[in-house]
Amino acid sequence: MAGLFRDVNETIAAASGDDAALFFELRQAFIDSLSRQIDLLRRSRCDGNWQVSAMRLQGLAASFNAGPLIALAEQTLKAVPGDTAILRKLANFLDNCRHINADSSAHDQHCDSPAGPVGSGPHRLEHRALAIAGPCREKHSARRISDHDRAGGS
Repeated sequence: MAGLFRDVNETIAAASGDDAALFFELRQAFIDSLSRQIDLLRRSRCDGNWQVSAMRLQGLAASFNAGPLIALAEQTLKAVPGDTAILRKLANFLDNCRHINADSSAHDQHCDSPAGPVGSGPHRLEHRALAIAGPCREKHSARRISDHDRAGGS
């Protein structure tokens, strides 16, 4: 499920550059906005409110390059107000994003600590599993290159 957040992380990493604080702020803004749009959809009682909320959801997904969310937003636009199946899918997507965000934030803090491990072995696999993009991955990529250069690699 980590893959669903990969495109979002890559988009945010491109926008935030080397600024880790901005990276985390933008990622949290995505989750907060997603939560607000889902709440508005839950409370929608008429076609107009549902359509406006679904279009905002689609715009959010497109802004952050969230492919799976774009597909869900398109399904939402075609659904009737209060469609429980769509609301359940959106809630699951949000829960997964929150879970991945919590896991990757804790992981990034660990990697930024002075005792953070070199990006090799199981730790490198942890990066792949969490689909981390941004400062933490860049830090470990630089370490691997430096280690490779010291070992006399070409």
